This record gives sequence, C-alpha cells and structure tokens, in this order.
Amino acid sequence: MPNPRHMRDALAAVPCRGHQDIHINHSMLADSEEVTILLPAKTRYEQRGGGSQTSTERRIRYSPYVPGPQVGETRSEWEILAEIGRRALSPPARDAIDFTSADQIREEMDHLMPIYHGIAGLSGSGS
Repeated sequence: MPNPRHMRDALAAVPCRGHQDIHINHSMLADSEEVTILLPAKTRYEQRGGGSQTSTERRIRYSPYVPGPQVGETRSEWEILAEIGRRALSPPARDAIDFTSADQIREEMDHLMPIYHGIAGLSGSGS
C-alpha cells in the first residue's frame, strides 16, 4: 500500500481480523485491537475438486487438483469459508454457503452469474 503507516493503523483498529493465505505477509503480522486469526490455505493445485480464478481480463482459469503430500492443517479456500459460515452465521445465510465441494460452487456460479456460464463443466474429475 502507498501509505504503510495508515494501513498499520487501520488494521490495528479492527477488533477481530482473519487472514487466509498460503504464506504469511506483513498485513497478517500487524497488531489488531483484540485478536488476529491466521487460516492456512492450500495452493490452487492442492484444492479438492480443483479451483478457478478470474483474471483482471475476466478470463476464467481452471486449475485441476494435483495429488500429493498435504501440508499440515491447510484447507481449500472454499472449505475455510464454508466452515466459518457453519460456525458463525444463522440460517438462511449459513445455508447459502454450506457447500461440500468445489463442483457445487461452480454449479451455483454457472446458474447465478451469466459471465460464468459454462463453468460447471470444469470439474474436479479431470475435465
């Protein structure tokens, strides 16, 4: 960020802050008012069912799951979000993000967002 002091002060004012990433960065280490929670995520190739990302050019890039050794307690990004939802939200918000697979998320995206039409065809089974 262009103004590191402003960012440190802003992050320190947040009572409870959560960070989800594959590596530790400076913003994770900034003080918080009460607590900072670090949630270790998997890389895009370690995510069960594969993963997708949208580039700044709005191109969808699919990354299939690549079997291999798993690192500690890391989880797929969608698994972390779904777990937080199960523990912190009330219905119907909790039910809206209670996914059990990356394929379910791609199916919902395909159904709800025209720009992602066809994404359900990208499957963790090797498509």
